[in-house]
Amino acid sequence: MAHKKTKGERVGAVPYGYSLGADGHALVPVAAEQAVIAEARRLKASGLALRAIAAELERAGMVARNGRRFEAAQVQRMVAA
Repeated sequence: MAHKKTKGERVGAVPYGYSLGADGHALVPVAAEQAVIAEARRLKASGLALRAIAAELERAGMVARNGRRFEAAQVQRMVAA
């Protein structure tokens, strides 16, 4: 894994908000997921806690890739980047 990272290759899971490009390496933004990330960041900037953000996203009908509600850890990764 470290060798792949030093060569600039992707390692690990594809982050929320992106999909793999046709070449199997490049990350391509997914518009719908990017909108969820933008909303999570807006809610964080307004002062909401991570769990409250997850609840607001669920209330708005926004769900994770697996169709379930977002967990606080997922929200943390979204707002941190």
